[in-house]
Amino acid sequence: LCIPVIFTFIFYIKNSKIVSNTNFGSNLSEVGIEKKGTVFYFAVFLSSIFLILLVLQYSSIIISAFTDYSKGKLYFTFEHFADIRDHIDKTVFRSIYYSLISAFFGSLIGLLLQYYIHIRKVKFLRLFDFIATMPYMLPGTFFGIGYILAFNEYPIYITGTALIVILNVTFKQLPFSTKVFSSSLETIDKNQILSAKDLGANEFFIFKDVILSHTRSNFVISMINGFNSTMTTVGSIIFIVYPAQKVLTLVMFDVINSGKYNTASVLAIIIILICLIFSLLFMFINYILDKLGDFYVFRSKKFK
Repeated sequence: LCIPVIFTFIFYIKNSKIVSNTNFGSNLSEVGIEKKGTVFYFAVFLSSIFLILLVLQYSSIIISAFTDYSKGKLYFTFEHFADIRDHIDKTVFRSIYYSLISAFFGSLIGLLLQYYIHIRKVKFLRLFDFIATMPYMLPGTFFGIGYILAFNEYPIYITGTALIVILNVTFKQLPFSTKVFSSSLETIDKNQILSAKDLGANEFFIFKDVILSHTRSNFVISMINGFNSTMTTVGSIIFIVYPAQKVLTLVMFDVINSGKYNTASVLAIIIILICLIFSLLFMFINYILDKLGDFYVFRSKKFK
């Protein structure tokens, strides 16, 4: 699996440089695409089918959570919500803080890695960029088995702990976060950084005032993806989570295996709602930060 991916990664790096050098400093304009023709209607057809399947999928989950069969008839009930008390216990909060930790540190590591590659021009970190892409190359189950083999002996014996789960789900997010921040940092005008240095800013303030302000929206996108991916992951952690440390997806997997599909639907709804709530929360925080930034810019212009 790794050999063809190495050549693909080299091809990707070379072409990304060509694209960034070609587009750097150019003005972006909208390209008008006419909404007609065979290709357009075929795309609409495929999109409609995909949307219908999604609606049917989520509708079946909701219906299954609130209904049951008795004597060949479907009836409305809340009893499946009462059944989940025996399954979730502390699992909900454990899943949330695992997801928050992995989302934040996965995004931060991706940002720092691309900062040193694109801004500080540390060439040997390209190797770590390739390593960060590895979780997308290997199936999640193999990725989890690798953690068991690597960390089941001293001096780094963390098998069976929460740390190994957090490390697994954190580094599983790196392929997405590194690519998001790579595309963002490639568009930063070098003159901005030079201007900040001319005004006496050190590397810390350049990172805080130039890099972070430019990549804040990307950081939120990476956080949302990291949180949702961790909340819904199964394959990469199924072999490294001990029974006392299970997360919601693994509990749902056990419930499905026991044949309790209605209870599993309730757990699925809980996972969906948690992902939706925290995604909206991250977007709201980003919106507030944008408004605060606009307020301070307006205030500085007013009292200039």
